[in-house]
Amino acid sequence: MKQIAFLTILISLISFNSKSQTDPFAVTKDTVIYLVSGIETGSYYHIAQDLVKYSGMNIVIKPSKGAINNYEMLINDPSINIGIVQFDVLQKGKQHDYQSKTHISENLKVLLPIGYEEIHLITKVNSNILSLQDLAGKKVNVGVPSKEGTNITSGLIKSVTEVPWIDINLSFDSAFVALLKGEIDAMFFVGYAPIQKLKDLLPTYNQLIKLVPIKETALGQFHNASQINLGTYPWLYYDVQTYAVRSYLVTNIKSDNPMIIEAYEKLLKNIKENLNVLKQNGHPAWKQVDLSFKDVKWDIHPVAKKVFNLK
Repeated sequence: MKQIAFLTILISLISFNSKSQTDPFAVTKDTVIYLVSGIETGSYYHIAQDLVKYSGMNIVIKPSKGAINNYEMLINDPSINIGIVQFDVLQKGKQHDYQSKTHISENLKVLLPIGYEEIHLITKVNSNILSLQDLAGKKVNVGVPSKEGTNITSGLIKSVTEVPWIDINLSFDSAFVALLKGEIDAMFFVGYAPIQKLKDLLPTYNQLIKLVPIKETALGQFHNASQINLGTYPWLYYDVQTYAVRSYLVTNIKSDNPMIIEAYEKLLKNIKENLNVLKQNGHPAWKQVDLSFKDVKWDIHPVAKKVFNLK
């Protein structure tokens, strides 16, 4: 009888181990999360690196060309699990759904709000552009369509304020050179202040540019009032009123399965436990992370509601 009992237990153990090895949804510590970030010199990529370093999870970073590219990859590439996307890019996706009578954007859910990206309006220091209204008739870089969130944000600003500037579509680096050469009059850029490229300018360039305040109250229906403070950049000698775009860490629920959901739960718990470390050692955006999800204006993933005790 003892031999029969022993064999029964042994067979059960073998069966259990075999199942755990073949079950596609078996949760393991090696579960990989694929995160689409941004360009390798940008804030999104830095934030992604912070997650790799401090979250304790197996995260593979996939560089991209910006927030719009992230949105498209989350929608179209099933191998991508999570990505960082601006709120107004999500809104643009919802608008496209409405026009095309689809519901694609509804599959994207928020895992974590990641701070606010300030809207920078940059021009030359000797320019007579002193306000948004002064852009009328001027050549203004608005970022690259279908890639950069700046393009969506600047388009929304133009639509709301009805200031008739001339759109120029260049990358940040090309636009900055064009600005200094006088080929364009101003440029928009949306990013977490301080933007490293603007912070690390050579002293020669520090004397050549300025930030223009954005005060139009109508923008408050889409963005949050903000301020870029004196000293944020070596060349900034005064506070600048502007607006900021909220960004989220999002996922596409079409790729959800028990294994990846548990991985998300572990990721969010680790962020929660290590948030102070992230604030001290990570990108400045972590200082703005609000785990209460106050004023989040997009659907929240159930796993985030569970981890952060949200109603």
